[in-house]
Amino acid sequence: MIVPDYLLIFQSCAMTVMALMALLLLSSRFFQPHTTLNYEKSRWLLFTAMLLAVVHYLLQIFLGFRAASDELGALVNMLFYTPAVYLVSYASLRMVSDRKHKRLYMLVGFVSVALILVCFVVGYICYRSLNMPVALRSMAVVFYISVFYYAFYPLHELFRVKQLVENETGGDIRQFFIYMRVGMAVLFMICITVPFVIFSLKVLSIFGPIILVLLVVYVLSFISFGYNLTPVSDIIDEELDDDKAKTNSEEEVTEEASAPTATLTEQQCKQIRTAIERWRKAQGYSQPDVNSTNLAAKLRVPKRQLILYLSVYEGKTFRVWLSELRIEEAKRMLIEDENYKLETIAYACGFSHRNYLQNRFKAITGFTPREWQENQKKTKK
Repeated sequence: MIVPDYLLIFQSCAMTVMALMALLLLSSRFFQPHTTLNYEKSRWLLFTAMLLAVVHYLLQIFLGFRAASDELGALVNMLFYTPAVYLVSYASLRMVSDRKHKRLYMLVGFVSVALILVCFVVGYICYRSLNMPVALRSMAVVFYISVFYYAFYPLHELFRVKQLVENETGGDIRQFFIYMRVGMAVLFMICITVPFVIFSLKVLSIFGPIILVLLVVYVLSFISFGYNLTPVSDIIDEELDDDKAKTNSEEEVTEEASAPTATLTEQQCKQIRTAIERWRKAQGYSQPDVNSTNLAAKLRVPKRQLILYLSVYEGKTFRVWLSELRIEEAKRMLIEDENYKLETIAYACGFSHRNYLQNRFKAITGFTPREWQENQKKTKK
């Protein structure tokens, strides 16, 4: 029959693609010079999801669940797709969420998978067969709710932490958010499409290949992101420590509520100012991975005090303050020797690449580095 032939071709192609994606995820680790613990865990989550998909398609091919009926195929799909989609979604969430929200998401994921399994087991016990209409409908309800949650929650987390990361990271985070936007958008399209294809072979024939292509794009974008990592996990995870501190006592809650009007003592200001000056003279800003968390650790001052000092006494966010430090050094180098290459200046000042130097320089001065250099020459004349 035409339908089983098409179905067999699609399932075979899907299984092959999933196996290749799993192999690519596994092998890419050996070619990426830098990585983080969060990224590695996300890689293994994706790898596991690809293996689950391979097992799923093997069972569908050799046991013919989908070919037997749409209902039986949907039953098996939900048993495998629920954990697989969760693992793919959680891989994205790990890159943008603090530990507290990760734990909440893990709990929701475990509960959704457990409910699917409970519905299946109870249905099989009651019907003594895989033909279990009531259990199938119950599984479908859990599956739909879970998958839509997997689609929306990571997007919500991305928007939640975006401003935090932008304010407290000194490096170029465009690659981070480009990947996350692409990855989240693809994940969103996968999640909202999957529920509509599991019950209909006709719908699968149209959207199945599209979902497969989207998944390949998602995995490739994840691997590409691994070559352009921006370490922001310590900033994101810092939120958990703040949340714990807020709940220690009612007094601390009150103190946090009045944080915008808080002040530092003269001794604290002097300590922070001295530590920053010492760090500046040592050209600590030349390290491209500087952020508010690791700088506070190097200065040996609480991060909240550092942020408060910059906000109240410098009138700047961490990102703006660090950019201005780096731009001042870039100006000095431009005046010192007009033959300096922009690549040399960028790396010496802590910018990850020439384009980032040019973007930040123009954002702060209104000129490109070379335009500013020419204006300085004219001023001297």
